[in-house]
Amino acid sequence: MPAIRRRCMLPAAAAPPGRPDEAVAANETAIALFGELGDRHGQALSWANLGRVRASTARYAAAEQCQRRAIALFSELGDEHSQARATANLGAVEIKLGRLDSAVDLLTWASSEFIALGDRYEGAMALVDLADAHAARGDSADARRCLQRAHDAYCDIGDSRQHDIASRLISLDSEVVATRVPQGGS
Repeated sequence: MPAIRRRCMLPAAAAPPGRPDEAVAANETAIALFGELGDRHGQALSWANLGRVRASTARYAAAEQCQRRAIALFSELGDEHSQARATANLGAVEIKLGRLDSAVDLLTWASSEFIALGDRYEGAMALVDLADAHAARGDSADARRCLQRAHDAYCDIGDSRQHDIASRLISLDSEVVATRVPQGGS
């Protein structure tokens, strides 16, 4: 089945950047083909891919549905890592939809799951999204804690994103200090 899966997913993966309609069509075709083949894992991967394409074009309600389908299939199949990735994707969509409490719950679970699975890179990525959800809720202390954990993970694995996160931490600290400085001088 893996060889067939690769052939079915190739058109979806090869869709040119900036041409989301082609990516949508290719993923929808892959979902149908995997359904005919009885390859539920291939379907789950294609649902997750379709959800990412939908999110990239600001079709957040459609992205949410795709990620939920992917999560359900990955859960049934026992693919914890892919389930965590789809859950993190759904958390990012929930931020865009303004469902911040849901986003925090989803991203907390996903980041913890990645860390439990030993994937610090994906865990750090989920922590950055979790920081965004906390910041959107006005929870700067929780946002900072998540960014610090992501920064530490990126440093440990030698990923250059550590520099972007360090800049965000400095910016966040500056915002917090600015809110504490009394207005009007002395």
